[in-house]
Amino acid sequence: MAARELGILAVLSISAPFLAAVQGGPPRVSTEVALKQLVKRVEPIVPPEAAAARVGGPVIADLIVGPKGAVESVTILAGPPMLHAAAADAFRQWVFRPFLRNGRPAPALVLVEVSFPDPVRDEAVRLNADYRSALFACRREIESAPNTADRPCAALVDAAQRLRPDQTFERLQAYELYGESLFRQWRFTEAIAQLERALALRLAEARPSPGAIAMNHAMIAMLHQASNDLTKADESFALARAAYESAITAAGDAPGTLGEGLRTVLVRHAEVKRALGRDVEALTLERRADALPVAPAAPGTAPPGPPPVAIVDALPCFGASAAAMKDEDVRAIRRLLPPGTRPWFIAGDVEVRGMPNVAVAVYLHAETTTPQMRRGRLVTMIGELSSTAGAAASRTWTALQGLSEEYAQVPPAGNEPSDVWLPEASRPFRLAALDSVPRFTDAELIELVDFLRTTAAKSSRPTPGARPRLFTDLQPWTITSITREQVAEVQIVLQDTSGPNGRGQIASLRRRGTTWEIVELLAVG
Repeated sequence: MAARELGILAVLSISAPFLAAVQGGPPRVSTEVALKQLVKRVEPIVPPEAAAARVGGPVIADLIVGPKGAVESVTILAGPPMLHAAAADAFRQWVFRPFLRNGRPAPALVLVEVSFPDPVRDEAVRLNADYRSALFACRREIESAPNTADRPCAALVDAAQRLRPDQTFERLQAYELYGESLFRQWRFTEAIAQLERALALRLAEARPSPGAIAMNHAMIAMLHQASNDLTKADESFALARAAYESAITAAGDAPGTLGEGLRTVLVRHAEVKRALGRDVEALTLERRADALPVAPAAPGTAPPGPPPVAIVDALPCFGASAAAMKDEDVRAIRRLLPPGTRPWFIAGDVEVRGMPNVAVAVYLHAETTTPQMRRGRLVTMIGELSSTAGAAASRTWTALQGLSEEYAQVPPAGNEPSDVWLPEASRPFRLAALDSVPRFTDAELIELVDFLRTTAAKSSRPTPGARPRLFTDLQPWTITSITREQVAEVQIVLQDTSGPNGRGQIASLRRRGTTWEIVELLAVG
């Protein structure tokens, strides 16, 4: 049963025991227990009128099961009315092993559901998958082969047009990327048309972003300037100036990103004015650009902070927030760990300035260790510091409940999993699997990590100073998490730990026969 459907059952079952008691009916048996007693399940037949109307989805019902296990009554609780009769017909044919009370067969009340094919939902899932594939292809081509990027980006627009009418963000994104692909081929007029489509969608949003609108106007103006249509460039730059000024007023961000955007627009608009022979207006725009406040230069070195690595109460602590802990913090964390477990190390890479709370991950000693892999569990701890407490005060620690997290460590070939945090390639990474998806086996993880490292090593490396191609090449960065979304689909998060830039990459992979293939690459940060 899907996680979404179990969630529906959980909500409906909250008041069910109370209702059964009030009505004097048989005692309720949980859905999980009841389904283990089910010996005959009949799936419903889709009514012709429902198929014609493309109606589907789950139908939920209460069943009264008699002492012999036969269904004696059906009460439909939720689901499309057009499907109620067919669902009830199927439910009446279900048979359970008798439920026992005091060792004797007894009637029981059971909350169950059946699912009808949902053509609308299934089509939406397919169309969204098509859009994601087209988005990846467009971005990858813009990055790696811009001279031919117009074709996959035009296909992206087609895929966006087939989505639901309310999916305006996807259409907006498609227009902008298609416009970028055309711009890179010097097809300025066609690029302008796509950006104007995107701008129209932005302006129609319930809460449009002033900064995004300003950037849209600026791009259109620059394309008019590049195509030497100075009259339209003059008009568009005026709109861009007004949009930036409105955005700055709303955000109070004159020295920041919006201020720099306005400065660029003023300078470029002055160029257009001079080309039109309006030197006085150009001089006025240049003086306005010069008068804008300048954002302070970034400091050459990071401000002093806690050391990234420390031994606290005899335990290795890595990352700013973990290394800044005190002995009493670590002792409090030890007391919260599951009985019989020992901490291996604590990691807390994220330091939230100005916030009293921190989160750290406590990696427990491995449950299995081989020369190729170390594998165990981790616990996330939240340290809360009262907003009125001084910096020297201790935190109150709590363990996040309901999370079953696991880690694995697969060192590069030739290394053993002995180093905790260095080199970066040896760092443990988090493991996760969605509901009803099987847990990774050790062999699968070793094979998957080997595929990632081999593929990253074969990817083209950018020239010194050039940006990495995050939508084209798998990066040789540190693996921070691997999530199994389906039996044959995984998502990997990679992090660039070489500096404080926060860059990352998300890779979606699909199993194909005996190997993996990259389905999508996304940039983070």
